[in-house]
Amino acid sequence: MILTVLPVTAGAAPTVPASLAPTAMVGHPGILWGRAAPHATVRSQVLLGSGWSTSQIRQADANGSYVIPLTYGATTPGTYRWRVTATSPEGTAISTEMVTTRTPWQVASAGTAPTGRTANVWGSMPGAGHRSVWTEVIVNGRWSRSQVRTTNASGGFVVPLTYGATTGGSYRWRVGVSTTRGTVYSEPFTFVRVGPCTITVEGQRVVLAPTASTATVVKSSGSHAVVHMVQRTTGCGIRTVFRDTTGRVGAAGVTPAATRRQSTNTTPGGTFTITEAFGIASNPGSKMPYRTATSNSYWVLDNDSAYYNQWRERGQGGFRTGPGERLYDYGAQYEYAAVINYNRWPAIRGKGGAIFLHIHGRGATAGCVSITRANMLTFLRTAHAGDTITIR
Repeated sequence: MILTVLPVTAGAAPTVPASLAPTAMVGHPGILWGRAAPHATVRSQVLLGSGWSTSQIRQADANGSYVIPLTYGATTPGTYRWRVTATSPEGTAISTEMVTTRTPWQVASAGTAPTGRTANVWGSMPGAGHRSVWTEVIVNGRWSRSQVRTTNASGGFVVPLTYGATTGGSYRWRVGVSTTRGTVYSEPFTFVRVGPCTITVEGQRVVLAPTASTATVVKSSGSHAVVHMVQRTTGCGIRTVFRDTTGRVGAAGVTPAATRRQSTNTTPGGTFTITEAFGIASNPGSKMPYRTATSNSYWVLDNDSAYYNQWRERGQGGFRTGPGERLYDYGAQYEYAAVINYNRWPAIRGKGGAIFLHIHGRGATAGCVSITRANMLTFLRTAHAGDTITIR
């Protein structure tokens, strides 16, 4: 929007037309323009505490046209009051007062990153090509310069946020850039470094890795269990996604993963990652990689096979189907499921496999963990690859 000031009579003084854009980002001076008497001396004036102060002086052309940069306050956000005076042999004309607002310079970042991961701030200051640009961070209550780079030809930049990269916490940053009008600072922004967090779920202490989005705890009692899924909010904060008190585990309960054996109807105890999901039904919106099982899809449990504890299609061969699980045969239980990474990479023969989080069957499982269908869908739509499940 352009603000145009029309000539009006202010006492005995004649007036001069003047226009300006009512807003401009810091770093961009903006302009006043209009028409005065031919070859008049035109001054931009800004209102300070002591009164009107002349900022820039220009000469109108033969038609009386003029353009004046609004240089005062060009690097500082705020609201400024302006007017124009035009002096010619006929006298001095004064425009009506005008207001322009300097808006803060905004830069961009991801807002959060795990400790140890590279993170950047980026943005652009048009007209500041090949100029010095740097980051500053609050340290002990003061702004401290961190990294310095040079803008590209169009004023664009990417600067790493290195301070605090290995330490979890919330950090206050800003970017400075050197321009022909002086140093311009961005609006300060907060960047959160997420480190490993120790949280307590169902009385179990669980380490939430910096990259983890969720954690799930299975607290068993015999073949029954409470399955409690939490999700990171900010930093080390968590919220409950669901708490399923109907959970089931192996008919023989939970046993330590280190000593667990195949075909014992036990669920391995420990903390495991979950990196993939599958189901007889099509992908319901899983955040993890998802495969749809067919009548030819098996989970290999043949101790003589090189594909032990892996998904394998029957046509690929290399295993006996008898000891394994034909996934399609499990119907509603495997409508949706997630693979618990027990005894994988390497898979030790005899320790068993095909340990999944899946939908309830008729009772206890043969070693998996089961929950309600609704909670299984929620799990798939919430958990990310690499999140963990802890079974006790």
